[in-house]
Amino acid sequence: MAETAKSISTEEAKGIAIDELLKRLSADKNGLSTSVAKDRHQKFLYGYNEITEKKEVRCSNFWIIFALLLFIAVAGFWQEKKADNAIEL
Repeated sequence: MAETAKSISTEEAKGIAIDELLKRLSADKNGLSTSVAKDRHQKFLYGYNEITEKKEVRCSNFWIIFALLLFIAVAGFWQEKKADNAIEL
């Protein structure tokens, strides 16, 4: 296999038949050999096929919920006070 693999977008790849796609990528149905994969990695510098994990900040979610509950409690208290004042009148 020749080392003339070209980069193509995901959208382009979706519209191409599998055999044609493998031909354009200079690959076959068995995948790439380890040496070819290493060569392409060094040549094209795509990086490893991995997803970096993002840590979620959960304490900010706590404060948002706490603020909403506090707001609801204050609004409820205010409505009760207004209702009591209306009854007294």
